[in-house]
Amino acid sequence: LSLKLSSSSLGLLNFCFDPLMEDVVKTGDHLTSVATFVKGGIQQACDDACSICLEEFIESDPSTVTGCKHEFHLQCILEWCQRSSQCPMCWQSINLKDPSSQELVDAIQREKSVRVRPSRNTTIFHHPTLGDFELQHQP
Repeated sequence: LSLKLSSSSLGLLNFCFDPLMEDVVKTGDHLTSVATFVKGGIQQACDDACSICLEEFIESDPSTVTGCKHEFHLQCILEWCQRSSQCPMCWQSINLKDPSSQELVDAIQREKSVRVRPSRNTTIFHHPTLGDFELQHQP
């Protein structure tokens, strides 16, 4: 997790905090805000953390890798897929390298398409960040 700290005389410093916020490690000459860290797809100092939940990968909850080479906890990316079919880091279509994990993503997409079938009085708007919105027209 990166945190933006500014100092008028010292400039910006880059720190990486552990999940428990117990240790601070200087990681460079400048610092990136959490929003920039997530929005920009920058995973420089804390490569061992999920970009969705920002928690560390551990043996009991390892990372899963997308075709665009971003890493997430499997549960995090599956929950994300319920809202969007695009990578939260680069907006490419989500495609997991592990075939069994990809089957889960495919199942979510199939279920989502069945659930979202519009009626004659419904319009669905798709927003790349926020997902699908359903607008029902009253007669």
